[in-house]
Amino acid sequence: MEPFIYTFKTPNNYYFYDVNKDEIVAVNEGIYLFLQKKRNAFDLSEKEKNMIESLFSNGYLSDNRVRTLCHPNTEDVEFEVNNRACELVLQVTQMCNLCCSYCAYADSEHSVYQRKHSNKSMSWETARKSIDDFLDNSFENTDVHFGFYGGEPFAEFPLVKKCVEYIEENFVGKRIHFTATTNGTLLNDEVISFIVAHNIHVMFSIDGPASIHDASRKRLDGSGSFAAAFSSLRRLVEAYGERYKDFVSIHMVINPANDVDEADELFKDDFMKSHDIPARISIASDSKRDQPFKKCTDFDMKIKYRSFQAMASHFKMIDIPDISRIDNSLMEGRLKIDWRFKINKPPLEDKTVPGGPCVPGKRKVFVDIHGDYFPCERVSENLESMKIGSVSEGVNTKQCRNLLNFSQKTENMCRNCFAFRYCGVCIAHVNYDDFSYESKKRECDAARKSFANILRYEALEQEYNNLYRKELNK
Repeated sequence: MEPFIYTFKTPNNYYFYDVNKDEIVAVNEGIYLFLQKKRNAFDLSEKEKNMIESLFSNGYLSDNRVRTLCHPNTEDVEFEVNNRACELVLQVTQMCNLCCSYCAYADSEHSVYQRKHSNKSMSWETARKSIDDFLDNSFENTDVHFGFYGGEPFAEFPLVKKCVEYIEENFVGKRIHFTATTNGTLLNDEVISFIVAHNIHVMFSIDGPASIHDASRKRLDGSGSFAAAFSSLRRLVEAYGERYKDFVSIHMVINPANDVDEADELFKDDFMKSHDIPARISIASDSKRDQPFKKCTDFDMKIKYRSFQAMASHFKMIDIPDISRIDNSLMEGRLKIDWRFKINKPPLEDKTVPGGPCVPGKRKVFVDIHGDYFPCERVSENLESMKIGSVSEGVNTKQCRNLLNFSQKTENMCRNCFAFRYCGVCIAHVNYDDFSYESKKRECDAARKSFANILRYEALEQEYNNLYRKELNK
């Protein structure tokens, strides 16, 4: 078989990524072309032949592949799910007082893979039974996490309040963590006081200044929601005081139909400048729509330019004293790597799966208003194949095991993929048509492209540390 590698280059050097070694290796152009089969071995210099021989003798360029795609925890699923469950997310309601233009739950015309907003809410009985199940299934964990999801979860504040108090009464001796994602329009003084008293982490959906936010995040009557959302953000930050960074954050969704430059104005507000509120920034996804978003004419160009500008600033190639929060976030999506390639890492196991997906039912259990269990809130609630149980039957560990090994549908493609170790494709990416080969392949192509970019940026950072920094410091 062919060596399990991926070849790539930067403007200054040639490399290959060795999947088994989990290392990036710099080579000269001759060896690079040889590895790409664009140069014959007879044309290599003696020095290049010796270098290749040295690589082989030190374990590089191995053709080792995973033989069987099967998650290491496959046989342990029942124990893990029934003893070490980590997080319970309750869909307390499907109601929402907003109708956001990019929301998969609000777009009845183009979102064909997801459920819609409704006036239905979860009953207390369903919520209580879900919490009781989770209590039984999480007893080995010291830390337990609970999320409140909608619709707009605070449209059912009485239910949220009852759940929080019930959880605190029953999970005695454990560290309890509460989270809620909100549009911020329903947070009155009573709600804010309760949030602070019970240390609930609240993520606000705010997409920019009023001009941007109100263009996408409208009330049902068509009016904007920015004023109410931003007012709630300010009041909650002030209520938490010095602790606000631990319990308040923002999720900004960049709608491709809007001007990304204008969205930056949010962070120029005096309150935002004086409070470094954690912010997560993402581009609206159209993966659950049957038609892609309409984009501003220059949207893609601006995103690429902003990413490049932030990267150049990161490498000290240009001086931008006040790089924007959006630019930093775009750069981190390419440069912020939570791992580094490690020397002498064990080769791939004979039996494993790409990336290491979470164990459904252990990492998280999402409960919809009807009491059906799902692996997380990102999967489609319309598909029976995504259900992993219910309040009436408990967690279906057999179905959890099936979802854990969904990569078996593309076994040959996965076994030979250079992004195998760090694949980010999970069932949430390919759940909109019951795991068709085509949808899985589409997500795999995107994952490979993303990992290839990571490799290039990692190499560039190494070049900066070893070459550019010396030149800049002369």
